[in-house]
This record gives sequence, C-alpha cells and structure tokens, in this order.
Amino acid sequence: MPPEIRKLSHLQTLMYFRVGGKEGRQIKELGFLKNLTGKLDIHNLELVNGREEAKKADFVEKPKIYKLVFLEGNNDKSVLEGLQPHPNLKSITIKGFRSTNFPSWTMKMELFLDLIEINFLNCRNCVEIPMFGHLRFLKYLTLDNLTNVSSICRSLYGCQEIRIMFPALERLILKNMPNLTEWAGAEVMPVVEARTCREQVFPCLEVLEIENGPKLKTFPSHFPCLKKLEINIIDDFLLRKILSSGNLTSLEKLSIMEISTLTSLIPHLKECQKYLRNLIIMNCEKLRELPEDLHSFRSLESLTIIGCRSLQSISYQSGQKGPPSLRWLDIFGCSELSCLPSEMTESIRCLEFLRVSKCDKLVSFSIYLGELPCISML
Repeated sequence: MPPEIRKLSHLQTLMYFRVGGKEGRQIKELGFLKNLTGKLDIHNLELVNGREEAKKADFVEKPKIYKLVFLEGNNDKSVLEGLQPHPNLKSITIKGFRSTNFPSWTMKMELFLDLIEINFLNCRNCVEIPMFGHLRFLKYLTLDNLTNVSSICRSLYGCQEIRIMFPALERLILKNMPNLTEWAGAEVMPVVEARTCREQVFPCLEVLEIENGPKLKTFPSHFPCLKKLEINIIDDFLLRKILSSGNLTSLEKLSIMEISTLTSLIPHLKECQKYLRNLIIMNCEKLRELPEDLHSFRSLESLTIIGCRSLQSISYQSGQKGPPSLRWLDIFGCSELSCLPSEMTESIRCLEFLRVSKCDKLVSFSIYLGELPCISML
C-alpha cells in the first residue's frame, strides 16, 4: 500500500487497505478519500488505536461503499465502534473480532435496512448475536466459528410486532459453534389472513447448512421452502428430530456427514420422498441401515454413501425395484458392506455413473449393463 494514499483525493476504487503503524499508512488516510465506491477490505485493524482514531476513516460519510470487510485481531471493541458504516451498506463481513460483544451499531440493524449479506467469522469471544429478522432484503447470513455463543435466542428474529421475519433470507449457514446448545424458534403473532403463523418465519429460506454443533439440542420447527439441507457433526437425536419433523416436504438435496452416533435412517427420510434428488451420507461410522423404501424416492437422481464402515447391507422390500430416476450411484469405503441387492440397479434405465469401491466384504453383485446407454464405472 503506497504511503499517504490520501493524496489520491478523487480515487473511487480501493478494494484493499492494510493499516500500518507509521504516519501515512494509518486508518485516517481513508478519511480523505470521499469518493470511494464499491467494495473495501481492511486488514490489520489491531493497529488502530481506539475509537477516535477509527472514526477518522469516516465510513459513515461514504454512501457509495456497498461492501465492507473488517479483519482484525483487537480485543478493543471501540475500534469497530468507530468504523460504523453508512446506512446504504449492502454487505458486511467481520472476521477475527475478539471482544465479547459486537459493536453497538451491529445491534441497531434498523440503521442498515438495505443489507443483503452478513458474515460474522472467527469472532470467538462474542456471546450474543444481533437482531437480523427485520432486515427486509437480507438474503445471505453466515455465522462461522463463534465458539463462545451458547444460544441463538428469540432476539435474533426481532420484536414480536414484526409480521414476517427474515422475509428475503435464502441461505443460512451456521458453522463451528461447538458450544451452541439452543436455537430457539420465533414468537409469532396470530394472523387472521390466509398466511399461517409458521409462514411468517423464513418464508424464502432454501439453503440451510449446520456444521459442527455437537451440543445443539433445540431447533426451529418450520422451513416451508427449504430445498438444500447440509448437516455435519451434530447430535444424532437432533438429526432424527429434524428429519422427522414433517417440515421437509420441499427438500431436494440432503447431506448428512460425520454423525458419529447415528445408527439408522429408518424411517426418518419418509417426509423427503417426493422431491429429494440428491442424497449424500458421509463418514457416519456407526450407520447400519438405510430406509427399505428407497424405491419410493421417485425423484432421486444421485445417491452417495462414503465412509459408512458399519453399513452391512442395503435392504429392499420384496418385489420392489430401485429409484427409477437414479443417474449417479457412488458407494465407497463401506468396509462391512456384504450385500448390494440386484433390485437396486436392475430396473434403473438412466444410470450414468457407478462406483462401488473399497467395500472389502462385497465380493460381487448383479447388474445388467445391456440396457444402460452410457454408464461410467470406477
């Protein structure tokens, strides 16, 4: 970064600024750049000496900056306090924030009603998540490595008077929150109109990813439009509760990974039968059995089973055939698998990819290749 960047007073695009400790490289240089537009990443915020110095960047007077990324390793919350953005902001990422509470302007998200994307990453000491439910344009929310958060409480959604909470949210990612025990549902007001109370929360959410939340015990009850669900390292009781909730009828892709105590998926996938197209099960070491009614998954196009070392067989009800739409079948590293029924493959006419590998106890299985037009075998 050149020293005294302030002299470029008409500069409009500056995608990256690394704060330095010496004169001419400090955060105040940004205060002279009144015309900055677009995205700006700021590194080394730990070199900023408190709120008053941070305020000299004058972000609150930069209405054309729509995306900000703050990367810092400072325990001093006042630094981010002084970097309050302009209300026109559309995307905010805070990474490596070390204080126990986020700056006050993040707790007043009514100031930033145009926000589309929020990412809080590696904020290990923070204990409370701000209120986001009222943000009318928010589409993407990621909370990753907030290791000290134990509860996502009802304050996340906003006040009860809000008629629709997270009205535009399409993707929600919760990752690496090992102390999270509770994710509370919202309190909704009764609605006289045709819209039900349930549809007041997450009405547009299509993608939900939950990774490394082994202590999580409670979970919201309804996601009316969910199409993609990825679950990794959570309690198997919660997994079964989620899959059996009856609220996954629109699900198209399901990934279940590294659920170490999961032994069975019977009958927990029943609610997903209608639209499920992709099913991935990986590294569930104690999983012994799959649903017997895989033939009922009429839309299933891809089935991947990897690293499920206790899976001994894939059973079928007598007289039933394989999923009729299956194009991709991948079974790898299932060392106890000894039986792969011919019914699983003999009726499939559109299979394009088949891999059965590292299944040491599976000596052979029956498959007729004559009617499969373009199969690739590994």
